Amino acid sequence: MKKMKVLIVEDDELSQTVLKDIILLLYPFVEVETVGNGKEALNLFSSKKIDLVISDIALPEIGGIELLKKIKEKNPSVPIIAYTAFTIIGDKEKFLLEGFDDYIPKPINIEDVKNALDKYIKKRKTFNIKVYKTKKEFELLEKGNYLLFLTEGMFKNLTSTIDKFLNKKVKIAGIMAPYLIANRELIKEGVILVPLDENAKTVVVSMEKPDLNLVEELKDYQSILLFVDGLSPYIEDFIKQIEKILKNSRIVGAGVGSKDFIQKPCIFDFNGTYQDSALLIGLNLKLNAEVRHGWEPIYGPLVVTKSEKNVVYEINGEPAFQVYKKSIKEKEGIELNRENFKEFTKAYPLGMVSFKDDEFIIRDPIAIGKNNSLVIVSSIPSFSTIFIMKGEPEKLINSACEISRRAFQRSKEKLGFLFDCVSRVLFLGKDGFQKELDKVFECAKKKEVDIYGFTSIGEISNIGYDEIRIFNKTILLGIL
Repeated sequence: MKKMKVLIVEDDELSQTVLKDIILLLYPFVEVETVGNGKEALNLFSSKKIDLVISDIALPEIGGIELLKKIKEKNPSVPIIAYTAFTIIGDKEKFLLEGFDDYIPKPINIEDVKNALDKYIKKRKTFNIKVYKTKKEFELLEKGNYLLFLTEGMFKNLTSTIDKFLNKKVKIAGIMAPYLIANRELIKEGVILVPLDENAKTVVVSMEKPDLNLVEELKDYQSILLFVDGLSPYIEDFIKQIEKILKNSRIVGAGVGSKDFIQKPCIFDFNGTYQDSALLIGLNLKLNAEVRHGWEPIYGPLVVTKSEKNVVYEINGEPAFQVYKKSIKEKEGIELNRENFKEFTKAYPLGMVSFKDDEFIIRDPIAIGKNNSLVIVSSIPSFSTIFIMKGEPEKLINSACEISRRAFQRSKEKLGFLFDCVSRVLFLGKDGFQKELDKVFECAKKKEVDIYGFTSIGEISNIGYDEIRIFNKTILLGIL
């Protein structure tokens, strides 16, 4: 996403430098331009997209008040802040009446700058997200706090990469995903680097034996990014344990892991790599999210009569795979077996009935377990009502359009985190999934939209629900 551009108009070089340094200290994610007179400022404003102007009043060539009027003629919505040594009582009101949006007095004070700029810059805060295709590129980082999305190839030998940052002022934590998403591109090998605010809090928690004191440290954050080992059997129990602690936070996230659906370490921080764990990041900003899938029921209802964690043992009192196999043969004429299981089941997930809304909660069968059980992503509680689902490519792609339209319609922001289930890639194929990504952009109906994320193994959110929901074969778009 493009950085917010701030223009300082000040003829005194020392004051110019001090003000620029303070702004970059308070808001390291913005870009600051400086000029020494009103004429230069007007020329720069005409040639570049400037989001905020801070101007002295006593300027050579064109004075501050005349500059204000000329800029407002060109773009009335750009905030312009007076920056001057005229500090007698009533001057602030005078400048506001002239049309300035706020006022910073001289001599300069950090608190005065913060008070004047917060209302304009906080709203426009952007993440200067970068995409790297090789490890060497991001290993050059010198300082900062970062969230990293890595593909499996980049995740290998990660310990040596972490060691390179030990003597630098760099904090990193992140996940491994099957593929990365950077705007309209599906990336097979690479790194997405998301700078985090210095106040963001990052914790890694074991889901098997969670230290809930670590989760407690996040309870006052407005929003939480939550990433879990998507192939862990402990996800549901962990979610239930953290739900009450984080009940006031807006949660968006996804399951992560390997595209071959073999469980392995997929989460990391400075201390190493982890399996059966969760990465939680507390953010002081408001996240919004939309979730859709596009799958429709073709057989059922059925009842899960025995299940435990991520294994469904019985459906309607019979071995789960036998019922699943029989249902698909009856409806589609396909004879499932262990050899062709993965080839066909990507098109026939299970749909768990949700009595709180119209959407089925999708569960992805990924293997045949012991005694003809079904191993799934996440879980289905015993005595749940389910259907066999089927997807048509056009309907899945249209669901991507719907979440984009709804999400961006409700927000002024133009940055999205997209978590799109990897099984949708397998089902839609390369060309079909490209159409899905294209639809996300087309239906946003905004200029300069930026979307980053990855293909996920389960999607997570509590926004719009009274609990944390875990989805499969679903597309989730979070707006920052």
